[in-house]
Amino acid sequence: MKRPSRWLVFTHKPFHYRKEDGVYVTDGGFPFQMQALAGLVGRLTVVFPEVGGSEMPEGGMPIPADNVAYEPLPWRGGARRKVAILWNHLRNLGRYRRLLQQADAVHCPVPSHVSMVPMVLALLMRKPLLVRYCGDFRRPKTLVQRWLVALMKATARRRCVSYLATGLDDQPPHPHIPWIFATSLHETDLNAPLLPAPDPPLMAWVGRLDANKGVDTLLHLISQAAAAGKPWKWLVVGDGLMRDRMAAAAAHFPLLEWHAYLPHAALMARLRSASLLLFTSRSEGFPKVILEAMAAGLPIAAFPISPLPALQKEGARIFQLPEDAQDQLSLIQAVLESPEMPEYRRRNRAIARRFSLDAWQAELQKAIERLSQRCPTASSE
Repeated sequence: MKRPSRWLVFTHKPFHYRKEDGVYVTDGGFPFQMQALAGLVGRLTVVFPEVGGSEMPEGGMPIPADNVAYEPLPWRGGARRKVAILWNHLRNLGRYRRLLQQADAVHCPVPSHVSMVPMVLALLMRKPLLVRYCGDFRRPKTLVQRWLVALMKATARRRCVSYLATGLDDQPPHPHIPWIFATSLHETDLNAPLLPAPDPPLMAWVGRLDANKGVDTLLHLISQAAAAGKPWKWLVVGDGLMRDRMAAAAAHFPLLEWHAYLPHAALMARLRSASLLLFTSRSEGFPKVILEAMAAGLPIAAFPISPLPALQKEGARIFQLPEDAQDQLSLIQAVLESPEMPEYRRRNRAIARRFSLDAWQAELQKAIERLSQRCPTASSE
């Protein structure tokens, strides 16, 4: 099957130019997912906003593939301010058009603010387009997200598009938009030895330090656990708009350890030494950290966001957080003291195996093949 050889990826992910070895680096699971995509195409060019200061990742890694190029966009005024976003899109329109003309196909992970304008341009130019909606497709939160979901549904039957929604359920969210999960799990993550649960227990929380990720819920629970005399330790990994509050909490609570960033291997090692993953977000597509924690053998305590109910149906040991903080403490205590904890760990590891990067790449390949079949101009190799 022929497939497009020159791909563009538009992303909001912050990259940092590491002068000592002359490479661009970023954090999270993005480098691994782009490595998987690069393995399916001839050449991959990653387009991203060139921002500075605190918006740069504190650490990171380059995309581990030799057919990847980087195209930093001139970007001023930050990557989150709405006025700056609009101005930067306007001044980059000509560059978007030139990049799209030179490419065989474009991939836009949305609802990234950087990806949405190039996505619309690609639709207008009828370029082969692969879109992954990485948020909660069935419950978009903002007006822009609702508009984007409506646009995807309205254009899903076009010949030169292949749309995916990040999630998991029995039925896809649209007849022409299948589910795809999100992952950063390598075979080494899935085959590392499971460690016994630590004593005293260690609760892990990983995510962006923003209000919609439930940071207030997390901090209140840590405070209530300390007031109740619980000897539990807390590991928090993440950065974001609420980093000052997290830094203050880490200084106040001696059992709280906070890292703004950990490399993937170090994060997985810390998860393997934890007791439980606490996940306090109320709206997600498919959180990669859930699978990372399951691969590390951790039971999960979370609110019933997609795709957790579907994973529970498969037998994953995911426990629903109640609303009240005291009830949350009681739930966590019951999970920690359960004689079935070794079975929780083995079961979650077993289920995580079907969500490896190899499996994700296979799903992405199906989407690319659908695109090539529906759009003859996409077949350039």
